[in-house]
Amino acid sequence: MVALWSRVLHAVPDARLLLKGAYFDRPEVQARLVHEFADAGISPARLEFRGRSDHRAALEQYGDVDIALDTFPWNGGSPLARRC
Repeated sequence: MVALWSRVLHAVPDARLLLKGAYFDRPEVQARLVHEFADAGISPARLEFRGRSDHRAALEQYGDVDIALDTFPWNGGSPLARRC
């Protein structure tokens, strides 16, 4: 994922990547990803980490992005999506 998303960031030099999820509350997770993106030539200034939030706040944060990317082969999903 880091390699693919780094290609997107290189293709759109003014873009920033917002990463959201419960794991991003953990500084060691953030540090590992900053290092992996740096190895791919992406400045830490282009990354933003947001941790856990309730469902409503999470949906509201989609207003802060222009395009949403998901992980693969397993998506991030939401609790509602997993119940369907």
